[in-house]
Amino acid sequence: MRIQWTDLKTYDIIGSGSFGRVFHGDLLGTEVAIKECVRSDSRAFDEKYFKREVDILKQSRHPNIVQFMGICKRRKRFYIITEFLPMGNLRRWIQDDSKEFGWDTRISFAIDISLALAYLHHKNIIHRDLKGENLLISENMRIKVCDFGFSRVEAQNATEMSRISYCGTDGYMAPEILLGEDFDCSVDVFSFGVILSEMMARHVVDSQHFQRIAPDMGVSPDEILFRAQPGCPIELGELAIHCVQPLPQNRPVLRQIVERL
Repeated sequence: MRIQWTDLKTYDIIGSGSFGRVFHGDLLGTEVAIKECVRSDSRAFDEKYFKREVDILKQSRHPNIVQFMGICKRRKRFYIITEFLPMGNLRRWIQDDSKEFGWDTRISFAIDISLALAYLHHKNIIHRDLKGENLLISENMRIKVCDFGFSRVEAQNATEMSRISYCGTDGYMAPEILLGEDFDCSVDVFSFGVILSEMMARHVVDSQHFQRIAPDMGVSPDEILFRAQPGCPIELGELAIHCVQPLPQNRPVLRQIVERL
């Protein structure tokens, strides 16, 4: 759906990244998020990133994936318009000690993320950049996945696999990506395991927490359990450890994760 710039109003900036800013806005009386896609040095890459995100959003209809509303072009800049989620993102929620974050909520968030990933993987889509900033919280405390610019359809053969580019955020990347090896949708499972560990600890990945261990570039199972806050269900810790296994074939698939949660 093409949206006219004159039908939009932009308010405050609610996010920013390497591809531009995200505004809280209004579309004919409806609150929206307006993602600005700023050109980099590579026009071809910008257009590929924009088209990829729009294509995935257009074909994704799921309660745990942000709702796509349309695109807009103005002064050689492209904008992606989606629903507005007022509660911010999961990373900020984890970091804000004033926010109530009981175990029921943490498990509910984990279920929402796993359902969204199960849906994407069923459509052979790998997110590739799963992290707290890309997990938005709705007014009724549901998680919705966003930011599909780095996503792609899963490779169908070895030749396609070798062409998949290196994208994502280091702290959440599976070892096979960091080591430049072939990868598949199990990289999202690894990222999910890191996010689950963050929720258990109520502490995000940084230079002192959940760092990788050479040579396999995995996350320490002992650290995951040590940093988990009191009251953490044992099964949740076991699931997080299972998800961050260094070898992709040792990680669970999303169907199994959903069943365990």
